[in-house]
Amino acid sequence: YGLILALPPALFIAWRLRANNMLLLCYWLVALVWNVYSSGKSGSSANYYAEFASASMLLVISALFTADDRSIPRSRQLPVLLVLAPLLVQVLTGASQGFANHKPVVTRDDAGVNLTPYLARYRSNEGTLIFHEKIAIQLGNPVGYDWFLTDILIRQGLYDPNRLMQRIRSGEFSTIVFSQRPYSNFEHEAYKIVSNGPFRKEYEDQTIVAWQWTPR
Repeated sequence: YGLILALPPALFIAWRLRANNMLLLCYWLVALVWNVYSSGKSGSSANYYAEFASASMLLVISALFTADDRSIPRSRQLPVLLVLAPLLVQVLTGASQGFANHKPVVTRDDAGVNLTPYLARYRSNEGTLIFHEKIAIQLGNPVGYDWFLTDILIRQGLYDPNRLMQRIRSGEFSTIVFSQRPYSNFEHEAYKIVSNGPFRKEYEDQTIVAWQWTPR
């Protein structure tokens, strides 16, 4: 949120000094328009905001170092800089933490549910297949699919899901964990196999449903 709050004063300063910042302002505007256009596409995610965030950071940095009497009255320079500087520190700190963490740190799902208990439950479970994307990624053992793209690959005949489905039918996985909010037809098909096969429901809440292999 620091970047969002820093943008209004940064834009004000950049516009007052537009003779020197026209290219940067044009870049920011193009990034904004493209962000609005592309963020509504199917399969879009947070990384669609990267270009706009980068352009916004450049604006804030530029404003921080170019604020002078031409852009804002001297009496208002200190308050503006006091607003911009801490927010810029917040943005740069967040960015540095993101680069430092080679493994993504996601402790909540899209609905804001804390995933920590699920990570503890399934961290050492051998033979567990986890379809809940964020839990699987944090445990370092994802099924390996971008669900939206997987459906496209299946429809185009570029990926055959039958191999994984057969492994599920044969009981290769002792526990299978699904999200309560599946995103793809692929997940729905896997769930049909499990719910109609030799599995029993082991655990269920508002976030996940887990099935256990029970051979007949």
